[in-house]
Amino acid sequence: MLPLAYTTVERWFYQYAPALLPTSNPTVVCVDEFAFRKGHDDGVAVMDTQTRNVLSVASGKNEEAIVEALQPIAAKVKYVVSDLAPAMRKAMEKVCPKAVHVLDHFHNWCGFSSPGGGQAVGAGSVLGVFIGAWMEANS
Repeated sequence: MLPLAYTTVERWFYQYAPALLPTSNPTVVCVDEFAFRKGHDDGVAVMDTQTRNVLSVASGKNEEAIVEALQPIAAKVKYVVSDLAPAMRKAMEKVCPKAVHVLDHFHNWCGFSSPGGGQAVGAGSVLGVFIGAWMEANS
């Protein structure tokens, strides 16, 4: 076994791993928040929906983190699939103003089925607006 410090391996990873990521110009991406460590450190990831490759990751889940994650791939993006988070919508408007915001079924279903249903009305009306926009754009 090589006598390498963990910090050396970690530094090498962050230095060389980005160059190994596949390059693509996706038109449809999925953006979602995740936890690096449950309850402590959050992040946001952008994935190409066709290749299923992770395209970018940013620390945090606020608007700035989402902008940072979307920025490198925003040029050709036509559709962004995500949840109803206000920070997601605001970041998309900044980085991909012409992209269509697609609300994924999982997050919508959670809103409809949650006790108290605080999101249910908002999710339904936003989804209705999206469906109308989709039909208008594809008619």
